[in-house]
Amino acid sequence: MLNEFKGRGVRDCLIAVTGGLEGFLQAVASAFPWTRVRNCIVHPMRHRLRLPSCKGRPAMARDMKAVCRAASEEAAADRLDGREESRGQR
Repeated sequence: MLNEFKGRGVRDCLIAVTGGLEGFLQAVASAFPWTRVRNCIVHPMRHRLRLPSCKGRPAMARDMKAVCRAASEEAAADRLDGREESRGQR
């Protein structure tokens, strides 16, 4: 697919987002060596909502929204650490 893009005239790809596809990083690197590959956060976060009981899901969703709305990766990591500490063992 990526080589088809090259054949259509795409010269470079700056950022590629993957949902955990196996081999995608190698495929992108072979077609567009300067591309930055990032993992999609949506699927892992949706999966996390299945973990708590029904009573705990609204609180978990609020915590995840705070993490997603952070201005930077560092701020998101800080918010995530704070949320994990406040939940304790649950």
